[in-house]
Formats: sequence, C-alpha cells, structure tokens
Amino acid sequence: MIAALLFEHTTSGMTIGVAILAAIAACTWFFWKYMARDFVTVGLALLRLAFLLVLLWCLLLPTRKTVETESLRSRFLVAVDLTASMRLAPAGQSRDRWDTVIDVMQMAWPEELASNFDLEIYPFDKELGAQVSAGDVETLDPQGESSWLRENLTRLSDRVAGQPIAGCLLLTDGIDTREASDDWTTRAWNFPIYTVRMEDEGIWSVEPDVHVDNVTTPRRVRVGWDTDLKVALSAQGTQGEEIRLRLFEDGQPLDETTTQIPAEGGAREVIFRLSHDEVGTYTYRVDAPPFPDERKTNDNTFVISVQVVDTRNRLLYAEDTPRWESKYLSRVLKANEEVQSLIFLRGPGGKFMTFGARGTTTLDMTPDQLSRFKIVILGNFSAEELGEQRAGALAGFVEGGGSLLVIGGDRAWGAKGLFDTSLARVLPFTRPGFPAPLDGRFPIEVTDDGLSHQAFLADPDIWRQLPPLISIFPGCIPKGAATTLAEAVTDSGLQPLIVSQRQGSGKVAAILTDSIWRWQLTPNADKPYPRFWNQMILWLLPDDTELEDDKLELFVETERLFIGDTVRLSARIKISAALVGEEINVTCTVATPDERSLPFPMKREDVVASAGTAVPTFHADLEASVSGTYRVTAVATTGRKVMDADPLTLFVKPYSPEKDPRPASITVLKALSAASGGRFCEPAELDSVLGRIQQKDIEEERVSYASLWDNTWVITCLMVLLSIEWTIRKMKNMA
Repeated sequence: MIAALLFEHTTSGMTIGVAILAAIAACTWFFWKYMARDFVTVGLALLRLAFLLVLLWCLLLPTRKTVETESLRSRFLVAVDLTASMRLAPAGQSRDRWDTVIDVMQMAWPEELASNFDLEIYPFDKELGAQVSAGDVETLDPQGESSWLRENLTRLSDRVAGQPIAGCLLLTDGIDTREASDDWTTRAWNFPIYTVRMEDEGIWSVEPDVHVDNVTTPRRVRVGWDTDLKVALSAQGTQGEEIRLRLFEDGQPLDETTTQIPAEGGAREVIFRLSHDEVGTYTYRVDAPPFPDERKTNDNTFVISVQVVDTRNRLLYAEDTPRWESKYLSRVLKANEEVQSLIFLRGPGGKFMTFGARGTTTLDMTPDQLSRFKIVILGNFSAEELGEQRAGALAGFVEGGGSLLVIGGDRAWGAKGLFDTSLARVLPFTRPGFPAPLDGRFPIEVTDDGLSHQAFLADPDIWRQLPPLISIFPGCIPKGAATTLAEAVTDSGLQPLIVSQRQGSGKVAAILTDSIWRWQLTPNADKPYPRFWNQMILWLLPDDTELEDDKLELFVETERLFIGDTVRLSARIKISAALVGEEINVTCTVATPDERSLPFPMKREDVVASAGTAVPTFHADLEASVSGTYRVTAVATTGRKVMDADPLTLFVKPYSPEKDPRPASITVLKALSAASGGRFCEPAELDSVLGRIQQKDIEEERVSYASLWDNTWVITCLMVLLSIEWTIRKMKNMA
C-alpha cells in the first residue's frame, strides 16, 4: 500500500500563503497596539494564530491518496455440451461422445489447473447454464434439443468480459443446429479455445444423404426488386455426382440448377435469382430430389415465404401535354431508386399514357388513391383541366402530410390556372394580377436559404455555372411561411423562381418557370439537372420518424426451426407522441399447418433504443409441435387506434437435428481452435497440453482518496478555537 499527500487547491499556493501571512501580520499589529501585554493577551494571540493555521490547512484542501495493489487470479473455463447429439454413436459402437467427455473430466488436468487458476465449468444446450463443479459433470444428462454453440460461446465471452482468462476447454461435437454455415468459427475470440476429438474419423458409414440446411432471402421486399435466394446445401456419400435443386413458387416450377459436392462430403451455397413484379405473399420451396439409395429424405426440402409490398416511397407525376420538362424529368424519375414512380402523360387523341407500376391507380386522384403516394408532382394543368374535385383532394393530401411539387406552365400559373381552385390555399405564394410570362435569357441565383436546402446541397459553383432560363412567371409574392430557394435575374430585379413551404406535416414546392430542363444541356460533369431533382425528391420524402410512427412490426429471433423448438415471437411499435402513455394491447394469432388458429396475448417489455427512447416491445413463445408452414399475424389496439402488422411465415422442419445421426464436426472444432489461438487435441494429449498453460495473473491497482480537511475533527477544531477566544474576551470584558 502506498500513501501520498495531495493538495487540491485551485488558487495558487503563493496567494493563499500571502493572505494568511497578511492576516497574521494584521493580528500581531492590533494585538501589540491595542492589547495589554500580559498572559491573557499572549493566550488570545496564540488561539488566533492556531485558528489561522487550521484555516490555512483547509484552504490548501489536503487529500490523502492511497494506492493498493491486488493480484487477480486468472480463470480457466470449461464449456460442456449437453445436447442430445453428444449421445450419438455409429451402429455397432458401444461408446458415444459423452463417454469421451466423462473420460476427459477424469484425467489429471482439472486438479492441476485448479491449483493454478480459478476453474469454472459451464454446461450448455440452448442456454448457457450455471457454474458446476468438476465432480458434477458425471451426473449431467445430455438431452438438450438444440446446440446453439455460437450463441453460447458469445454468452460465455460476455459473462467473463474484463477478467483475466487463461483459456477455455470446449467439450462438444461441434454441431450447431442454429447455424447454416461454419463461417462464424473464424471470428476473433477473447480467449484461446482448446477442443478435443470426440470420436475417431471414418467410423460412420457413409451413405448418400443430401441436406437442404437453410434457405435465406429478404422476407419483405418491394415491387420491382430483384433479390437472391441462397440455399445452404450439404451432402455426403454422393460420390461427386451432380445434385439437382428445384425451385418452386406457389407450387409451380420456377427454376432448376445442379451442383456437385466432393465424395467425402461438404457444403455448397447455391443462389437463385428472384424477380418480384406484383404485390402479394409468395411461397418458395427448394427441393433436392433424393438419391436412389438415400434413406433419410425428410431434410431434402425447405419452404420459405416472401411478402412483396408496394414501396412506401411512391411518387405520382401527372403532366398534361408532353413538353421538354416532362421528357427529361421522366428519365430522372425512372432512374431514381429512392422512389417508385408512376407517370401519367397525355398522349395522342387526349388519352393518358402511363409509365410504372400502375395497378388500379387512375388519374382521378381520389383521397384513397393519393394515400398510396408520398409525393405528387403536378404538371401544367389549368383549373378546368385539373378540376375542383382533384384540386381539393390534392390540398387535403398536403394538409394530411403528403408532399406536392407544382411545375410551372402557362396554364397552371395563368389567370384561369390553379389559383382558381382550392389548391391555392396550400400553394406557397400568391400572384396578383397574373402578369404575362417573360421570355429571354435569365441567369439564376440560389439564395442563402437555398444553399442550405436539401435541393441545392453541393458545391455552390455548380449552380453558378447553370445555363440561363428562357422563361419565367413574374409577379409572385411568397407567403409568410414560405422560403425562396432560387431567384431569376431580370431587368426589373430578382424574381422568385423556386419557392417551398411546410404545411403542417406536409411539404409543398413550386417552380415558376417551364425551362429548368435546360440544365440538362450543361456539359458540367456534376450533372446539375438530375442532382437537383433527386435532392428535391429527398426533401419531399417524409422524415423517417414520420414514416415509422404508429407502425407495428412482427419478427422472430431465428428462422431455422425444427420439430420441438420453441420460438419467440416479437412485435414492436414506434409510436407517435399522440399515443405516448396510452395502454397498448397486442395479440398475435398463429395459423398452424394442421389448420388450427391459436391466439397469443403478447407480454410487454419496453426496449431502450440508442437514442434513449423506450420502444414498446411485446413477446410470446410458440412451440413448434407440427411440421410445416406457420402464418403469424398480430394486432395492436389502443384507446383510439388499431394497428395490423404485416403477416410473418415460418417453416418448421419435420425432424429434430440433434438426434440426426452424423459424425462430429471436426472442421468446426479445428477452426475454433485455430481462430482463437488455442489447439485441437487428441484426448490422450490433453493433460500435457493444458499443463503447459502459463498463469496470466494480473495486478490491479485500487486508488482511494480521503479528505484531510472536510471532516468533523478539523471543523470542530475551528469552532472550538473561535469559541475559546470569544469566551475569554467576554470573561475579561474585552471588545
């Protein structure tokens, strides 16, 4: 233990010393000049001097720092697999893997390691168990249904985080029923992992056996997306022959391919490409036809469902007579991946042509149809062409949180244009008198507000090099809440060119020219025309928080399920401020493969997000007692709202993988040891290998601080000195 005296005063020591010396000098002078020279005066002077010295001690803020060094003993971990696969043995063999574990635990290494380290033994199957003693291992019974090897190693690493760990002995066969591949073994581990061969190689008879281990693909995709469906395939005993894989969509053949796996066995990943052209829920089945001598065929099929939804960022662009602006803008919209655009253009004979996924959408622009879109871009329509019904629906669309952008034109901004409709109430400007449009060459200037706006985020030089516009609509007066982003330079001064405004949770913008298309002609490598439009669309899109509020989402912790597994169904809601504090009830309903409907009330457990906000989360556990496809739906109810989650489908394989006869995974055991800096051992050499592990004890310093002035004794001393001096003065009738 080491102790040191510290002074923590922030005022300089010289200043404190000078102040105390000045106080002592002043007291000495007053005592000498005004007090009698007797023993009482001397006593009072000594009391005052003592008080000032104690006060000096307090002003210096003395603290005692104590440093204690403590040696922390290293720990050695043992993880014991208690799953049913540890009882597997090939036909004709009397010993299984668990017998090897018992033999290993009866060797000399546990006693030797316990003398040098803190030996901690943890059994595991689906969960990481509590610590047991070495003698207790023999009494354990390996009957676990799922060996979540990766998950439990991670849990063990988290449990001992920050502690000195000499190593970990992993007694397992290396089979992880939750993982579709062995890639996870190569990650960095916090301690060296020592593994043991559980059985001799080559003792299992190899007969043809093909496994479709897992199928992964995005479970919820948008219309128009192409995605990969990845099949994790493993096989043994196929003698290198071709393995055929067939893909079915809703029971109909969709695709087929072949692959090969070496004669000694192994794994492959096969990828199918999926196109999603229409909204709906589609079921995909991957099937590997069995080999002629293959007896175990219940793992040759895997089923997965994919929900194809309409993109949440849908954009509607409606234009009357096609013009240069619509030609170039349509190209930008088709190339923009942030939105799914539906374009209406008037064609020959007055009929409208459409580009994009139209579905049942028409140009009627009813409130129901507009609710499917986040952004509407309106072209050059007069009041008569647009119609009051559509104008009112568009105004309501903006006031309800939608985004509207109006492109200028002679009909839209003229005397019988949009200001003659109810749409005028949400437009960001007024135009008294409707002056005639100006033709010429008009340079533009991006305002200070515009340079900080999403639409013009770029090097300002890009916008200074734009070609001049050839037409503008002058006389526009922005409303009080509007922002002018760009102006046109005219002989009569600056004229507003692009004006935007927020309308509650909605947004609206207007372009007061019909010649922005000329920006497409600039040779600038930064391509200002598509940059402007793509950035303007990003601004028009609702904020993420607006999109996600009051949305119920259903999910599961794993999609790799087998008979007998219990899966946790989870639902979460990101609620708006209006629903904070309200009681929320969530119920999920599970449609089983045997046509039963099982309702489950879900238990609430709020999860704190990274931003510190609490996200209501609900859980229910489902036991997979029947193989096949399960369909899960969920409904959340509050005092004022009902929310439905998108359905979720699960496929339960018709067998328990833990009891599926197969060799121990020596590849996984060797990979874990190599990646962690440990060693793969034969049972006979375990005593020697573990006996060479060096102690890694570390010394930890504990620092403590104790105040030497802010305590009862020092404060009492100051009070006593003052009290004695005051008492003596009163007794002697002194001032």
